[in-house]
Amino acid sequence: METVPTVDVALNPPPGERPVPDSRLLRGANARAMVAIGVHGLYVAWLVALFAGEFIGYALPDDLVIQAADIGLSLGMLVAFLFWKWSAYRLAMQFSADPLESTPGWAVAVYFIPIANLWMPYTRVQEVREVLEDSGGALEYGRSAAPSHGFVLAWWLLWIFAPITVNLLGLGDPSGVSYAWVIGVGMTLASNLFSMALVLRMNEAAQQLAASRGAEVPAPLFG
Repeated sequence: METVPTVDVALNPPPGERPVPDSRLLRGANARAMVAIGVHGLYVAWLVALFAGEFIGYALPDDLVIQAADIGLSLGMLVAFLFWKWSAYRLAMQFSADPLESTPGWAVAVYFIPIANLWMPYTRVQEVREVLEDSGGALEYGRSAAPSHGFVLAWWLLWIFAPITVNLLGLGDPSGVSYAWVIGVGMTLASNLFSMALVLRMNEAAQQLAASRGAEVPAPLFG
């Protein structure tokens, strides 16, 4: 007589029956996560240097130089983040036994679609997070490193409202440091730090989950 699988086995199949992602995708996602975190870190360092220089009255570069550097670093952050997002979504498709709601290309394209870019990028990140978290029962190392739902929501709110705040209040004040300037810098810093943490934790969760399924994973980003 054939044994009927228990509910627990049906919901959490043995590791050998779970999808194992391609090691090349894992290495690519890990590399893109490193680049995204590094570029965001450069921008954070740049912003802290500007803030410190303005605060202590140090002579800053011309406005044109500051604006050019800010635009260049901002574009670099966006490109690096979207490349990582494409890899993360593609990896989630391999982790999940069920089809996801979108594709890696559309997970990136929604950032450039007016109106839809106010919530669709957030839902795609949450979808990846849920794939990693729902598979957490397979982990040998305890709880998944995936960020919580609230953390992703906080990241997205900062992503949306930090630029709006900066445009409304401005980052510069010829008369010196102002409350508006400090708020603008503070929100921009918080947004970038949350983005760095999001990439780090999502990547760690993916690599951790892959290792629990027997995949060959690259070295961790830190440690």
